[in-house]
Amino acid sequence: AGSEDSNVYFYDLTRPKHTCVNKLQGHRFPVIGIAWNHGENLLASSDFYGTVIVWKRARTS
Repeated sequence: AGSEDSNVYFYDLTRPKHTCVNKLQGHRFPVIGIAWNHGENLLASSDFYGTVIVWKRARTS
């Protein structure tokens, strides 16, 4: 989920109270859009002033 505090949050909807499990920081303005690529290994987020950040999912071991 994008937010007015300029972060992107990930929530685990299977946990009680929909626990936040990760936060991406990098924008300087409110995040207004997010989209995964087809393979779900890249996430693009955009802020109010048009800055787009492409995040790459880290591999877990």
